[in-house]
Amino acid sequence: MSADRGDADHFDGDSSLDPRNSAIIPETGNVTNFALSKRVSSALQFSPPSHEPELEFERGEPQAIDDEISSRNRIDDLIGDMRTGVSRGIESFENLLREEYRVFHRKLAAEKAAFEHYKQKMKEVNQIQQSKVHLNVGGVKYTVALSTLTKEREGFLSAMFSGLYKLTVDEDGSYFIDRDGNHFSMILTYLRDGIIDPRAQNDPIQREYLEREAQYFQLTGLLNLLNGGAPFSSGDGHEVHYSSFFDMSIDPKVHSLEGHEQAVKCLQFQGDTLVTGAYDRTLKIWSISRGALIRTVQTEAVWCLQFAGSDRLCTGHGDNCIRVWDTTTWTCIRVLKGHSATVMCLQCEGNIVCSGSWDNTLRLWNLDNAPGEELVTTFTGHTKAIWCLQFKDNIVVSGSEDKTVRVWDMKTGLCIRVLQGHTGIIRCVQIQGHMLYSGGDDKTIKEWDLEQGFCARTLHHHSKTVRCLQIRDRVMASGSYDCTIKLWDTVTGRCMRTLTGHGGYVTSLQFRDGLLVSGSEDKTIRVWRFGSQRPNVTW
Repeated sequence: MSADRGDADHFDGDSSLDPRNSAIIPETGNVTNFALSKRVSSALQFSPPSHEPELEFERGEPQAIDDEISSRNRIDDLIGDMRTGVSRGIESFENLLREEYRVFHRKLAAEKAAFEHYKQKMKEVNQIQQSKVHLNVGGVKYTVALSTLTKEREGFLSAMFSGLYKLTVDEDGSYFIDRDGNHFSMILTYLRDGIIDPRAQNDPIQREYLEREAQYFQLTGLLNLLNGGAPFSSGDGHEVHYSSFFDMSIDPKVHSLEGHEQAVKCLQFQGDTLVTGAYDRTLKIWSISRGALIRTVQTEAVWCLQFAGSDRLCTGHGDNCIRVWDTTTWTCIRVLKGHSATVMCLQCEGNIVCSGSWDNTLRLWNLDNAPGEELVTTFTGHTKAIWCLQFKDNIVVSGSEDKTVRVWDMKTGLCIRVLQGHTGIIRCVQIQGHMLYSGGDDKTIKEWDLEQGFCARTLHHHSKTVRCLQIRDRVMASGSYDCTIKLWDTVTGRCMRTLTGHGGYVTSLQFRDGLLVSGSEDKTIRVWRFGSQRPNVTW
């Protein structure tokens, strides 16, 4: 014991030289280990008061040091294990992501391959199905290649089988077309070979039939072949032929009629008499041949008018009424009441009057009924104001602010078809054969097939609302809020001429022989005179 103490004393308190401390002298510069070595050195320099505590010190203090070292080693091992675990976890997660990506990529590739396979199969099926079309034309069955039917892109058949419209298929898989089946074979001759069928080359009756069918199916090329008149060039090398009444190769002579104090809203002529209605609450009666005002009749603001036979005129007004005038005396002989808002449009055929109103309804009247009992039917279905109508045979067509064209059964008053496609108010409609033309605020004119119920063509040229339409033969005139009148070929859909001169919205139009009459919000009426058949006028 003394030797131990002597050894301790011999180092003169320099515990750093004591070999008992060599195991814990810091060698790596670790601050914690250095602090621990200082504590051990301090403990070794302590002089106990008795032998028993000294033995306690020698046995207990190194054990505590060993325990602390072991504890630190375990902590280091634990940290190492944690680092290893984290590293392995990250690696495992990365591997999992890689595997998920590989699975997803394989699945996506498989789905893509399946889709491409299905697409190819459907393409093959469609090619087989579309390679031939079964038609039932007036009871006569035809099988025709789709490419033949769509050869003339602007024609009716091309539009019908363009894939843009839903067609009704009969039980035998054929598409029904309500035309003469025997004459249709001549149409196919043209579509297949580009020639006039031999049956129509020398037979004037067959030629007339073929021309009528060509007009129905809107086959411009065939009409050009059939028409032997002088050609008119549309400006793009396409030759178009027109009936003699309307020669667009001649610049029109224009005569202006002035007298209204506010916007002219409507007009119609019968014989030499032209009647115009305006917002100034007057009707004005003019002589076309002399270009002169004959009479002014005071009434309410006039929005629409039409002759009802040879001696009656019906007018629609802002006071919700329809007035019937005796045209021999120009006195009002009857007032039809029933609408609850402005009467915007009407059409007369003999004793039958059909009217449309901003109250969203159409009304059918019979002028032969007793006063107060003229109303026959009310047509309801439009959800907003009605702006235009036309009827033919037993069909009534109306255009509305609700952006739809509705087709009605005149006898029952039921809506049998709704035509949708315009994106604005529909301001005007015109029926020509089985086709319907409509114009409106979306600046377009749409051509509809009334029998099949689809839009065959949309015409774009006006820069503002299309307000009015008139059709004579294959020439259509459109009046617009862009202050112009455009003349169209209804077969080709081409705009052939633009007439300018009005200083306000063009609100109304009517053809007669070589005349086109227009009314405008500039308070004037313009009479455009052109055509090889000159009407009897002195101006």
